[in-house]
Amino acid sequence: MRPGRERTGKKRTLTGQISRIVLILILVGLLEAGAAYTMLEWYHDQVAELEYTISDIYLSEIDQNFNLINVSIQSMVYGGEEVRQVLATHQIPAEYAEETEKLAYILERNHSIRQLKENFADMALYYGSRFNFFYIDPENKLLVENGGSEYMRRMLFCEMLEQKLEEGEICYTSNGKWFLMEDYLCTIYKGPDGIGGAYIWAGDFAASILRMSPTECSSIDIYDLTEQCSLVYEKLENGLLSDGRRITDADLPEDFYRLDHAGVVCRFAMDTSDYENAVILPVLFLGLLGVYLVVMTVVLLYTRRHVLGQVNAFYNNLIEYKETERFDVETGIEEFAEAGKVLNQRSEEISQLKISIYEEQICRQRVELDYAQLQIRPHFYINCLNIIHSMAQERLTREIQEFVVHISRYFRYIFKKGMEPVTVGKELEFTETYLRILECMNDTEYRYEVSCDPDVSETEISPLIIQTFVENAVKHNLDDAEDCLIRVQVERLFRREAGAAPGGDEDVGRRETGPEDSPDGQSRDVREWLKIQVWDNGCGFEEAALERLRTGDFGTDGSGYHIGIRNAVARMKMIYGEDAYVGFSNPEDGGARVDILIPQKEETS
Repeated sequence: MRPGRERTGKKRTLTGQISRIVLILILVGLLEAGAAYTMLEWYHDQVAELEYTISDIYLSEIDQNFNLINVSIQSMVYGGEEVRQVLATHQIPAEYAEETEKLAYILERNHSIRQLKENFADMALYYGSRFNFFYIDPENKLLVENGGSEYMRRMLFCEMLEQKLEEGEICYTSNGKWFLMEDYLCTIYKGPDGIGGAYIWAGDFAASILRMSPTECSSIDIYDLTEQCSLVYEKLENGLLSDGRRITDADLPEDFYRLDHAGVVCRFAMDTSDYENAVILPVLFLGLLGVYLVVMTVVLLYTRRHVLGQVNAFYNNLIEYKETERFDVETGIEEFAEAGKVLNQRSEEISQLKISIYEEQICRQRVELDYAQLQIRPHFYINCLNIIHSMAQERLTREIQEFVVHISRYFRYIFKKGMEPVTVGKELEFTETYLRILECMNDTEYRYEVSCDPDVSETEISPLIIQTFVENAVKHNLDDAEDCLIRVQVERLFRREAGAAPGGDEDVGRRETGPEDSPDGQSRDVREWLKIQVWDNGCGFEEAALERLRTGDFGTDGSGYHIGIRNAVARMKMIYGEDAYVGFSNPEDGGARVDILIPQKEETS
């Protein structure tokens, strides 16, 4: 305060300030209570007016539907195409010439009935799912019905209708007005083609109107002008509809709504007690508002300290995680700690995945390098040129032409792009071409027998699979060049249970009876395999070499026949996964044998 200046005026006390605030709050509460009462009355009138307006619109639509349904029913029993078709199919012939004519008649009759039912379903879809329709042919005692109500409720109505028709007490529509028959609003017409009609359960009629009422307890009175009785339905507090309460000898209700195409009138009543009870809400609101403010202040302080603080710490950990890839799990909130553990686990999995991908790329590069070495093989090409030179010196023109044709086919196949798959038929043709070249080079003749199922000749496999093992048989297993026999067998096999590649013939069998056949009658998964077997009549594998081949030791120095076998097996594993199988053995009758199993698609029976 500046010197020389003194504060003037009456001092205000804290008690007075609080009292004035409380007084203002009380006055505001009273004003709010008065405004709430006024608004309640206005709202009550508006709701009542709105309910009557909506009900008027709904009943006008119902009244119009009543009229349209009457027209549709009259058209049906007075020359309707669907009804005529039903009647035509029910003219039973005196006798059947054949059993097929009887079956055709039954199918045609069922088709006509189904068409009539579908017509009823379309009418229910157009006019509303609460409507149901029926047609009766008294002569043939035929009843066809369909609609949107529950099946059991429709059956109760049909039983009641058949009983009244049998007793002769059935009523028909007069002056185009629907009438109340027990608990149903009905219209029934009798024409030259039979009896047709439609009906709606009075409960559905009432529920559609009461569903629009904003109050929890409302009622509708359906008054029958002919019988002078009423059906009263009430909307209960739980929102459900009560059972219809019938009042006989009832007086015509006031403020009713008359339907032009029905012999009933309707009156609504609402329970507005809940609105009057809402007057005290503004007073309670003021008191709860003060408690709310205090609670919110405490909650705000607690949230700022114990929640937002932890969120900021979590955010800071995320920023550090971007650089270190490690998340601090020592936090005060369990959810954040678990999230940190998940992030650390995912980080480790990503690191392992990167290593696996890197190793896989290295393995693929090694396989492609070995494949390139198989393609190059300069000594083979030099030998081919030497053979051609020798033939030319001896003037073997025709032999040179045949030899060059085989070599061109060989080069065209061996230098195809990358490791793109080829068909089994192409691989077998290339293998035979390779043997013809060897015959020219070694001046000998190889017996080459091929057995291939016709349905697998177009199956695709990795190139140089069969040729590699045939070449191995020629180079290392055949001592007697004069009697060289090589047999190749390719077939499709099936295995009852999917899984890893089988290790022998006992796990795989031909598919003869189908995958669904099993000893216990149970369906099982079937795995399809392509089986390739290469035999020769040579001296077989050496025991030491056979043991290494069976353990997958093909050498890594690239020498001898190991590079071809190693590359073939590696390519099969890379393309077909661990399910691919290559087996080496020396049969009892001599020679060497290689079993190759390549997985194909899986079938589930």
